[in-house]
Amino acid sequence: MLSARRPGGRNWMAWQTAWLLLLCAGLAAAKGPGVTWSAPAECPGSAVLRERIVRALRQSLDSFDQETSFNGTVVRDAEGYRLVLVSRRGAERGMRVIRDGDCNALTSAAALAIALALRAHAEEPPPAAPAAAETPRRTRAPRPAPRHRRVGLVAAGQTDSGTLPSPSAGPELGLEAGVGWLAGGLRGGTLGPSREVRDGKGGRFWLASGQLDACVLLIAERTATLATCALLEAGRLKGSGRGVDHPRAGSAFWIAAGGRLASAVRLGSSRYSALVGVSAVRPALRRAFMINGHQQVHRPAVMVGRLELGIVVDVW
Repeated sequence: MLSARRPGGRNWMAWQTAWLLLLCAGLAAAKGPGVTWSAPAECPGSAVLRERIVRALRQSLDSFDQETSFNGTVVRDAEGYRLVLVSRRGAERGMRVIRDGDCNALTSAAALAIALALRAHAEEPPPAAPAAAETPRRTRAPRPAPRHRRVGLVAAGQTDSGTLPSPSAGPELGLEAGVGWLAGGLRGGTLGPSREVRDGKGGRFWLASGQLDACVLLIAERTATLATCALLEAGRLKGSGRGVDHPRAGSAFWIAAGGRLASAVRLGSSRYSALVGVSAVRPALRRAFMINGHQQVHRPAVMVGRLELGIVVDVW
């Protein structure tokens, strides 16, 4: 029987086996993070380092990603041993230097540092997807929240032009209360007396009235308020004759409606606030006061203007 024998057959099979072993070793090494280790001969080698990393992790290195690699270099110096541990993960790079007089302890420290870094990388959450861009919308700034409830006493002085024959002044007392952005007030006061004399004959006049306000707060801060109000006023306009043979006294019903703008500014941290208000009213009844039945002495103006200055005391 003829048989053909390949030259160098045994050597060829040996090379094939070695190549397969190297390939398997390369595939095995490709799993898990890369760890390279360079140290003096008296120090533990890379196999001992990997064993200590696995012991610290309590799991195989194959379960961690391959993007992370570590390069540890140990050199001997005058103080003992110095380790330079460089870590890489993608584009990230870090370096840590550890010193110890015992190279075995230094190797254990390197294993623990690598295990902690691998554990931290494994627990990082995945990057969040970028949020979709939203078109900015214009929104109105919220109005400041006012005090929910308030009650105050008002003491003020008022000046008037148009109700009596000449500009006049008088006191005013009142009570005001508010809830949220709404407020109201009840006031009472007097004006006068004011005199009007023509050709030695005339009269003396004054007004006593009450006023009801219904307001909306335009500004409601802790230190200041600004309110616009609708008001209704009712009272008696009185007069008495002067310079005539038989002087008499008379009165007329007074009713007027109008608007008011008022601001209060708190005085420091006290309960007191300074009050400033301006108002305009239109009398519904404008009775004329006569002397001797034919000579007019006074009649209220079509529009009346007023200014008030006072103090508000918060009682609740």
